[in-house]
Amino acid sequence: MAIYLFEKTPKQISQNNTSPSQNIDVGSVNSIENTSNDDWKKILVSIGQSSTTVLTNQNPEVFDGTTITSQVAKDFFSQYLLAKGGGGTVTVDMANKISDSVLSNTNYTQINGPIYIAENLHIKQEENLDIIKSYKTTLNLILKTRSTQVTDSPVTAINKATKAGGQDALLRLDSTISIAKGLVSDLLQMNVPKSAVSAHLALLNATSDVVSDLEAMRVAFTDPIRGLAGIGQYNSDMIKFQNALIEVNKYLAQKTGSNI
Repeated sequence: MAIYLFEKTPKQISQNNTSPSQNIDVGSVNSIENTSNDDWKKILVSIGQSSTTVLTNQNPEVFDGTTITSQVAKDFFSQYLLAKGGGGTVTVDMANKISDSVLSNTNYTQINGPIYIAENLHIKQEENLDIIKSYKTTLNLILKTRSTQVTDSPVTAINKATKAGGQDALLRLDSTISIAKGLVSDLLQMNVPKSAVSAHLALLNATSDVVSDLEAMRVAFTDPIRGLAGIGQYNSDMIKFQNALIEVNKYLAQKTGSNI
């Protein structure tokens, strides 16, 4: 899916202290004419305890009470008031314990995309070589098409934004997010042989997690805790995506006698 979205080598994202995005068509690419071009293989290189209801800020440009950062602050303050009790002193050690308690909540520190299951797929129950070859051709086309649409590196956008101290550079992530969502849509809409369901779901869910990471990175200035979670998970989710592609390739090699 991407020359840049799926980087050849995972880059470290600077956490020191975005040009307008182009319009991207995120519709299905299944209607594109078949091609035997397998340039997409370039992608397959190393890329190198409280109960909480987490709301979602719908506007990445605005900091409000629905951000994860805001909710963390509220949680910390409520625990601080409980510790202070009837006017006692909250020591540094107590404050550190409160911080540890708040940040141990995985609702704050881990983000994940939607998890898809077999029922979400268009599964072909009959199994023959022609069906598997058709799946191979369609997937090849989808990956090749999406990879050519991406022109900006998410890592570069984050590094530029943090170094400049402004969020304009994060606008560059918008087109990449749209393309990533388009890939999720493509993988959901295509026909999948029943024997490919496991490998296909792994690829789909890995892509879903990358979308979630990118969306979190996009709000790094208005929701820094969510942004840091996305930055922290991005490289590992990219590796998960790469591994999922490798497994799909193994499946197709076994079933058709050749890689994609």
